[in-house]
Amino acid sequence: MWWGSEPAHLKGLLDRVLLPGLTFAYHDDDNWWDKLMEGRSADVIATMDTPPLFLRLMYGNALIKRWKLQVLGFCGFKPLRFLALRPVKHGEADKPLPKWRKRIENMARTESPSEAAKKRARLKSFLNR
Repeated sequence: MWWGSEPAHLKGLLDRVLLPGLTFAYHDDDNWWDKLMEGRSADVIATMDTPPLFLRLMYGNALIKRWKLQVLGFCGFKPLRFLALRPVKHGEADKPLPKWRKRIENMARTESPSEAAKKRARLKSFLNR
């Protein structure tokens, strides 16, 4: 997290990847859209220095809400899991690296093999459109 949002390079990547017609499609006759990524899930891993209590109480989990509602959720990704790794300032990130690595590995393994097979089938059908 950088100044309450993702860094500019990541924002630029999102602008180039989450494209109309590929990940969402606006309706011509109303203000709604189709979420073309429905049936797909996503994991967001963010580094930040914001303490959890501040993120929740002072900022209302704005970063998490934005990713869930306005970025990935807008395209239909659900469920969306968010993992915040902190602190990262002043070289403090070196100490918890093994713990963070384990948390990320656990996050990646929590999906059952049958769910992974379903996702592969959906991806294959999506790519063959």
